[in-house]
Amino acid sequence: MSQPTIVDLDELIHTTKQFYINNKEELDEIRELEIYLAEQEYEFEHLKDDLDDIKSSYIKERNDLNKSNKASDIFEKITQIITGKKPQSQSPKVAPRKMQMVDNDLVIDRKYNKVDYFLNNVNFQKQRSVFETRDEMYTKVDDYIPDSYRYLRPFEKVCAKNKMPLSEYLVTGYHESGLTINQYIAGNELFNQLNHRFNLSPTSKHINKARDIMVNYLLEYEKYMAKPLPLSPLVLQKNTRIRPFKDDITIIMSYMNEINNGIQNILSHNASYPIQLDVFFVAPGYHTNLNLHSLGGKILDIGVKSDKESRKHGAVDAVADIYGILRRAANDINRSNKQRFVMLIVRANEDDTSDDTVYIYKPDLNDTVAPKFISDACELTYLINSKTKLIPGLMSYEEGVLGWNHHLHSNECNKIYLSYGQYKSRVFKRNILTKLQCLFDHHNGRKHQIGNSVQVDFMKYYKDLTDTNYSEVGEYWFNNSKSYECYEPYWNPQNCRAMGNVFIPKNNPSCTKDLLEYIHEKDVYKTPEKLYYKLDYTVGMQIVDKQTVCIRKKDNKLICLLNTELHHKENKQPLYALIEKNSWKSKQKWKIVNYRHISEAFMTPDELVENYGIFTLDLPRGSRRQHEGFTQLKKQIDVTKQLIRTTNWSHIRIVQSKQNLSKMNNTDSYRINHNNRGRGGKGRGPPPSSSSGQQLNGEFKISERRFKQLALKSLQKLQSEQSELTPIAH
Repeated sequence: MSQPTIVDLDELIHTTKQFYINNKEELDEIRELEIYLAEQEYEFEHLKDDLDDIKSSYIKERNDLNKSNKASDIFEKITQIITGKKPQSQSPKVAPRKMQMVDNDLVIDRKYNKVDYFLNNVNFQKQRSVFETRDEMYTKVDDYIPDSYRYLRPFEKVCAKNKMPLSEYLVTGYHESGLTINQYIAGNELFNQLNHRFNLSPTSKHINKARDIMVNYLLEYEKYMAKPLPLSPLVLQKNTRIRPFKDDITIIMSYMNEINNGIQNILSHNASYPIQLDVFFVAPGYHTNLNLHSLGGKILDIGVKSDKESRKHGAVDAVADIYGILRRAANDINRSNKQRFVMLIVRANEDDTSDDTVYIYKPDLNDTVAPKFISDACELTYLINSKTKLIPGLMSYEEGVLGWNHHLHSNECNKIYLSYGQYKSRVFKRNILTKLQCLFDHHNGRKHQIGNSVQVDFMKYYKDLTDTNYSEVGEYWFNNSKSYECYEPYWNPQNCRAMGNVFIPKNNPSCTKDLLEYIHEKDVYKTPEKLYYKLDYTVGMQIVDKQTVCIRKKDNKLICLLNTELHHKENKQPLYALIEKNSWKSKQKWKIVNYRHISEAFMTPDELVENYGIFTLDLPRGSRRQHEGFTQLKKQIDVTKQLIRTTNWSHIRIVQSKQNLSKMNNTDSYRINHNNRGRGGKGRGPPPSSSSGQQLNGEFKISERRFKQLALKSLQKLQSEQSELTPIAH
């Protein structure tokens, strides 16, 4: 297979990077080359025409920094790419995921919802024309991310431009996975869908660029910002030069619960967002040369303090005084937005907190949060703030200093990070204790252990801070453990209604009877029979409008979801029918799932998230919502006298129930009798009733002329009452 033709400098650099995807030193060298080419104002044509000269001058410059070998290797790759030779990749290959085949009788095609939503909502394109107005949020990123983090800027600019913290979502997803970067990328559904879309359209550079920027960001983030929190204490001891945190974990947990309570009940009220509150614990016996229990000067001028002396006539110990010290600092913290405060907790001994000293103050450096239009999209600005000195002589990432940082964006968006040394990750209620334990010294008289009762109490009172967008969008794209595949279900091409596709049990259990008691619309449908009629046609509308989805989880089980357009009787949320393969041989390939209670077969979006891990972004909206309640379509229905007179009613099919159809002897009786006269004089003369109709074998026949008369009469009556026509199915 021939190499793709390179036509510009950006594409050349991107292609070169692909051969060093996991080689950090080579990637650094490529970025230095990018800077050099930009400074010299070289374009792709210059490289093609004067490659040897440019190579010589660049290698000479890098030779002064002992980097000439790397530079020479990079230029060798560039030469091979430009000349059309296929360079050998320096990166280990990752085997693609192997998935079992899906039952072709049940599904048709894959649905690539993740990548569709991603490409529709995230723009990776740079400004192309000098006539375009540059996005201020894009250009301002340079002002708030120092040069030492310049390799993280490209993706942060994308985040700012799209007003979305994509970088934080990506890093958190990677950290949560517990995998290497290579393994994480290979197992991520969004990256796989991006690859699929690029393979279908190799000329779509923005797709490949999106993937490249995100992969590079992870590599640079781990190099310049932080590594994922270790999965075990052994990892911490093996891979870092600092010793584990040596203290009693239950005391740290007590502090955390009190601080968490204070943030929820003191700072969150009338808060001037954004706010950053960085909590740091200094372990007993560490950094004693700094006299941390006796700090004064500017710290006390712009902060508050709680120590043994100040608590003589108040709280019994430092933990008991946390709520009070937060209350004393609340006015300063909430006085204006974009402020950063540090809570420094200096531990005195491992057994109690009676001699601990606690400070809340504004630091000398990095004492503000970036403007909201930057900080809401670029979580990195908060993280950079935290990676600075706490006081002269004490850095936040030193041995014996445990970080617990709070990024308070708004009432709806707050994030918490745990850090120690070079390790830092976002934490949640579900994993904070597991992550915390891995940072503690496991050779300290069992003080790293958490008793069952202590854990129960912590989980009872500790509250997760709200971050709606992460749970709905961030995890949707980047949480590997919550990934699944979506498919278009197969439906009966001859009959789109429920009766031709989905078995809904009438007895043992009576599904519609159970459902009637479970829905808000009980007074509308009143009987199981009427409810089935509603479901029968609702299923048809969802199928026609492609408002159904089949989900395949990692256990390869298929579950089909369909919006019933009914609602839960209590919370009024929409109900989705859960459908699975029908084990009986039938034209109805699907059936309502077996259930003990109807709530297991019909679920709200919240219940689907909780029980099946299905994201709301993958749930069908429903025909009614897709067509905005059919308002515009119904407005197009204009029934006039002229329409009634000119319609050929003999060709209008009347839909009969199965019970009535079984009584019919003649299939022509489904239609209005256009020709009232039959052969041999049958049907001559006036009909036997005043309505000009006749009833035979349970069927009713009426002439087209008489039907028009009755329809016109009904329309006239409706108009005189100023009433509207009622659609029978919508």
